[in-house]
Amino acid sequence: MAFLDNSGDIILDAVLTDLGRTRMAQGTFNISRFGLGDDEIDYSQWVTATGSAYQDLTILQTPVFVAHTKAPNINYGLLDLARNDVLYMPSIQTSNTSKVNTAVTENNGIFYLAANSETNKNLVASTALGDAKYVLVNDELSGKVLLEEFGLKDSSNDGINPTQANTQNYLGSPGLLDKAARVRVDTRFIRSVLGPRGGSSFANTANGDPSINITLESVSATANVSSMVNYSEWTIGLMKNQVTYNPINSENNIIVTNGVVGSVGAFNFSVFKELTSISTGTRSAYYTLYGATDVVGTDARLGFSGAQKWDFIDTTVYIYGESSTAMKQINLRIIRYVSAS
Repeated sequence: MAFLDNSGDIILDAVLTDLGRTRMAQGTFNISRFGLGDDEIDYSQWVTATGSAYQDLTILQTPVFVAHTKAPNINYGLLDLARNDVLYMPSIQTSNTSKVNTAVTENNGIFYLAANSETNKNLVASTALGDAKYVLVNDELSGKVLLEEFGLKDSSNDGINPTQANTQNYLGSPGLLDKAARVRVDTRFIRSVLGPRGGSSFANTANGDPSINITLESVSATANVSSMVNYSEWTIGLMKNQVTYNPINSENNIIVTNGVVGSVGAFNFSVFKELTSISTGTRSAYYTLYGATDVVGTDARLGFSGAQKWDFIDTTVYIYGESSTAMKQINLRIIRYVSAS
């Protein structure tokens, strides 16, 4: 369905899905469920504590013009829960090196993916990013990972601490515990998504010290994303979070959520071989077509202190909780070292 509400009346444009049309032609049509989404509503128009008292009408009266005939075309579907006592909704929080040594840290909102070991070596130099904590390395199975926590942000402020009982009560019972994530990437550049291998663990000891062991493995793509051009989706299993409340050595020394965390994802990426050539090799035309080439480190887009030159492509990774439908958008920069000057 699509709707428009701008004068106190609601205009509904309801259409059948492709499957619904087939069932109607077969004489077996029966309405059993429907899906809702808010893809076309621009929530950025809302700024709290500013504007008139009617500012919300700008959002409430936003017309939604498209009635989709395929459920996958709804990118941001609204979650249908059978219970009416759900107090907290899960979100995805990105960890960093200050919490977990193996977690990569963003730099000015961007996560860097070094196309090869030569690039990694030059990125960690003081004239570039200056620290290995900022760099993912292409196709690396052990090293820095993109670490994501699936849980209830700041629930500890309300006394809902990360215990196994609270995980079950607030995530497991309502059906909001994510055991897998759906990861969408642009397959023009990324050929595979890496996820945690069986046996990986994320826990703390009885003393509250971290007990974390993460190794990755390559995972096969699940399907193309019909509503997103050039994107495919990977289903990646998540690690059970076993970092629990500790009154002496706070669990917040390890987790960023400050609340109940049900599961944890560890990810890395493998780009196509053409993008991984070293400085003496042949540059892929993709850097020219979709990115930037020979960019000096002091350029504002990089903000380095050195005069080295770089090629890079910026792309977006989307991570969804399989059960909660929580979503995280990651700005990923695939970067290649070109020359010293």
